[in-house]
Amino acid sequence: MFGRAIDHLSTAVSLRPNEPQAHYNLALAYIEAEQLGRAEAALNDLVKIDSRFWAAYHRLGEVYIARDEPDSARAVLERLLEANPEYSQRPAVEDILENL
Repeated sequence: MFGRAIDHLSTAVSLRPNEPQAHYNLALAYIEAEQLGRAEAALNDLVKIDSRFWAAYHRLGEVYIARDEPDSARAVLERLLEANPEYSQRPAVEDILENL
């Protein structure tokens, strides 16, 4: 179901490898397709390009939770809140951290 979308988004990343939004969109497609290892890789690539793309850290934390890696989730989400105390989704991230 997500195969074509992933193919198109992978092409977009290939054509514009320094475009953070392309990596983010690809990661979201991987998450929807339950390809969490690939989602993790896409999000890690993204934060190497733009370390201030805060939603990527949030999604990465969610990927770690889905993979039953609570320590990794906690580390990345705490790093997000430390780096950006004004993150617009802070309450949601705090709720996640409370439930880990």
